[in-house]
Amino acid sequence: MWSEGGQTRRFLAVLAHLDLRSGDSLLDYGCGTGRLCEFLPVDVTYHGFDWSEQMRERVALEHPRARVLSEVPDLLFDHVVCVGTFNLVDGWSKERTYAELATLWTEHTRRTLIVSLYRGHDPACIRYTPEDACEIARRLGCATFAIDCTYLENDLLLELRR
Repeated sequence: MWSEGGQTRRFLAVLAHLDLRSGDSLLDYGCGTGRLCEFLPVDVTYHGFDWSEQMRERVALEHPRARVLSEVPDLLFDHVVCVGTFNLVDGWSKERTYAELATLWTEHTRRTLIVSLYRGHDPACIRYTPEDACEIARRLGCATFAIDCTYLENDLLLELRR
């Protein structure tokens, strides 16, 4: 379900797990096109980071209210979300996913970290199980977490909360 409809379902699942408040800041780590910005209330500040300069340019063009980042600043954000960021095999691994999430959790997340992970069987993607998600939460020392496997057959969502 790598389609606009599937991505919309991912975004809606992420939003269902966020306790957004007026004035909150959100970092979309690996933001791609920045389309998540369209789903947020206008009083939530959206920061989009992506490694690709072309994606950052697209976010700036298509989402004028977005604050586009070429690197993640040394700041805390109320919420950090990663939608599909850690799914492709090319140059990635579960250990690298853990390392990136550890940095995001300890250095950039004030309240909530939400990660959408792939749990299907496409060989081009890293497959994460609910047990993998539990292990991530355990390794990060987060006792308050949830796993949602209901929004798409091939995805799971890990929510870490302070």
